[in-house]
Amino acid sequence: MKLFNFKYIFLFYILLILGINIANYFVISYKQFGNISTDILKSSRELVYEYERGNFNFVNSYIQEYKMRYAFCVGLSDTVGNHIIGDRSCQDRQPLTSAHGDDILVLTYTPYRFIPLTKFFEIEFGIIVLINIFTSMIFSIFYLLIKQQKQKEEHIQEIKGIQRQVSHDIKSPLVALAMATENLDSDPFKQLTLIKMATQRIEDIANNLNVSDSSNSEDIQDKEIHSLPGLIDEIVSEKRSMYLKHPNLSIQTFYKTNNYNSFVEVSRAEFHRVISNLINNSAESLEFVGEIKIDVITNGSTYIHIKDNGTGISPYILERVFEPGFTTKTKGKGLGLYHARKRIKEFNGDIQIQSSSDGTIVSIKLPQSMKPEWYFEAESLERFKKIVVVDDNRSVHEAVKNKITTKEFENYYSIEKFLTHTPSGDSLYFVDYEFRGERINGLQAIEKLNIPNPVLISSHYQDPEIKAYCLKNSIKIIPKSLISHLPTT
Repeated sequence: MKLFNFKYIFLFYILLILGINIANYFVISYKQFGNISTDILKSSRELVYEYERGNFNFVNSYIQEYKMRYAFCVGLSDTVGNHIIGDRSCQDRQPLTSAHGDDILVLTYTPYRFIPLTKFFEIEFGIIVLINIFTSMIFSIFYLLIKQQKQKEEHIQEIKGIQRQVSHDIKSPLVALAMATENLDSDPFKQLTLIKMATQRIEDIANNLNVSDSSNSEDIQDKEIHSLPGLIDEIVSEKRSMYLKHPNLSIQTFYKTNNYNSFVEVSRAEFHRVISNLINNSAESLEFVGEIKIDVITNGSTYIHIKDNGTGISPYILERVFEPGFTTKTKGKGLGLYHARKRIKEFNGDIQIQSSSDGTIVSIKLPQSMKPEWYFEAESLERFKKIVVVDDNRSVHEAVKNKITTKEFENYYSIEKFLTHTPSGDSLYFVDYEFRGERINGLQAIEKLNIPNPVLISSHYQDPEIKAYCLKNSIKIIPKSLISHLPTT
């Protein structure tokens, strides 16, 4: 909470100066009002005297002088109220003072308007105004200087915040990249896939940084429709690689059969950051010994439940976990959960945390989005007699065969052999995009053979050029990570 807001202090100062001036005006005017009343009473007696002597020019000039000097209405009437000389409109006003002659009555009345301060204290009032203007200018300069300094400090803090965030975000893919490289010999295909995903993640972080730098708003700039299981699998694969040195930490995902068609409209980089941070929180609370389970459910909306079997969060801390700056970590900044809720809200979703002695559950609700045009619809499998799989990774062949059990299969493990194939209209073709050591990629092979019912299998399904090419040529896409999510037939 800000204790001092210079905008309101400045406004208060201006109102205070204005109030002092108004009070000063009325006080001085009231004081002078009494002095003028006494002066006019004396002058009224002189007017009676001069009028009785027949000095009418003097009387008229004196009346005009009072009218101009004090804005008073002054007039002479006889004893029965008939107007003699002066301002006739005075007869409708309440008399202030009066002086009687033998056969005439001089009446002085309340002013046309309140007595102007400048009529009596022109020099004093001018000095007061000048002092007020001068002090207001000084205060305004002081306010602007402090505001500029504050903006500089906020900008510096913003830059430091971006540096901390980038350092925090890039740690996970860098560790995953290092672990995948270290274990490259154990399962080359799997490790290469992890390397690609980690590289893509680093690229997303860089792109997101460029978007944030070029935008004056913190609002999400790059929301797109994504497969929810695809995003979750990418994040979990990265986290498993990151925590390979903690064998007692288990991260598991559980999906319902209808999750193959589960889509959300989010920023890929921001969603990755939110889920990654939540998994990190669970892992740290478990001290890297325990279980983290991620349930993904689609039922009208999409739900993500991240559960751990830790000792839970105390009620006092649970009430404050979303407050900016609140943290229980020694080196924490208290912004992780605050930003998580902010981003989920920007995705038109909601985030809740429940905790007990049995562990903590973070629940995220997001609206279900429509399937993108490029996405392969599993329902179309029924139309084909044969499934042709073209991929240099045998595990992909096995995954497809385990899901589609009622069809005839034909398998190719290289582009070179696939180019000898004769296309058939009653076959569905699952073709990988990248082949190690091959002259051409899967899309080029599809075009060369003029494949009738192609489906591209790729980890690069979000690449704008690949998506544009597939849409133009009526080629459907399955993210490679979603092969295991195909409905069983």
